[in-house]
Amino acid sequence: MSLICGGLLESVLRHDLDHENELIRQSLTSTGLLVAQDIQQNVANAIFVTDTLYALLENNNYDMDRFEDWAKQIFSSGVAVSAVQLAPDGVVQYIYPMKGNEGALGHDLLNDTSRDDGARKTVNSKEITFVGPVKLIQNDKYAVIARKPIFVGSGDEERFWGFTIALVLVDDFMPKEIKALEAQGLKMVLYGEDPDVEVNPVFYKSAHWSDSNSVSVKIVVPNGVWILDIGGKVVSHKSHFWFRLLGWIVSFLAFGVIFYQQYKMRNSQLEIIQLNTQLESDIEGKIAAALEKEKLIAELKKALDDVKTLSGLLPICARCKKIRDDDGYWNDLESYFEKHSGLMFSHGMCKDCADELYGDQAWYKKKHSKE
Repeated sequence: MSLICGGLLESVLRHDLDHENELIRQSLTSTGLLVAQDIQQNVANAIFVTDTLYALLENNNYDMDRFEDWAKQIFSSGVAVSAVQLAPDGVVQYIYPMKGNEGALGHDLLNDTSRDDGARKTVNSKEITFVGPVKLIQNDKYAVIARKPIFVGSGDEERFWGFTIALVLVDDFMPKEIKALEAQGLKMVLYGEDPDVEVNPVFYKSAHWSDSNSVSVKIVVPNGVWILDIGGKVVSHKSHFWFRLLGWIVSFLAFGVIFYQQYKMRNSQLEIIQLNTQLESDIEGKIAAALEKEKLIAELKKALDDVKTLSGLLPICARCKKIRDDDGYWNDLESYFEKHSGLMFSHGMCKDCADELYGDQAWYKKKHSKE
């Protein structure tokens, strides 16, 4: 009888512990997905920067003289990037801020044999690509590099122009909520992607990390996939002969243990749910901020499209004041300026012209005699 009771008790405990472990794994997966969403928001910020640089570059006919003004405007928007670059023909020629990044100036991304695979993957796929974390040549810091390939022309005349680039330091890229999750007993490791190395580089690894009883979450980034492994303390159990043999004596204690474990598990789940709720709120705020930034860029692009400027020498008739256009036709001054500058004219008559035109009219003399 004691063996039967012990066996039944162990079976109940085994089922309960397995169920608890499954619930914990589900909670780990849910938490991992929320951390992944936060990381993808930082990815979206880097995409926003490279797309903004491209839009400004295109609107200025690929004239890079105002690069520093564009970069300052991007940094003033508050995006978490450490530097922005332009690399015509794959060679880094413009950097902001320059201080601390001088070592990257002149870096030939397509011909540096130790780092060219990532750049060539970007060109061949014609897609923005994230590489990292990598050790920066200019300051030995680790960062994520987002490169957007730019092509000009179309059809057979299409050619590669270069890259717009955003750099994000690893310390700025990782969600700050990770420390709070580790305080809850969770451990995690994030693997990036770098075509120039055989083993995927590690963004972050918790102290005392163990991949046993962990779950994996895929983070899809442009032209690649990162992996987030997250684990926690999973309840284990062993079969004990004497426990089974004496189970009928200590069964009531076993039920007390089960109740305590369930109570502890529920408290842990409530804490994780509260943390998840906070993460979701933070992510919604960041998404709203990103949408506002996209709206700002759209307004800026429209404003740039609307700007028309007249400059240079205008051939004007010395007698009738008509202006000759590029096709050799003479145009009235008003129509020329309305066509080329967006100005609109309203008509009136100055006093000198009124005197010359109507000065001999009686009604005119009468009107001005009263003034």
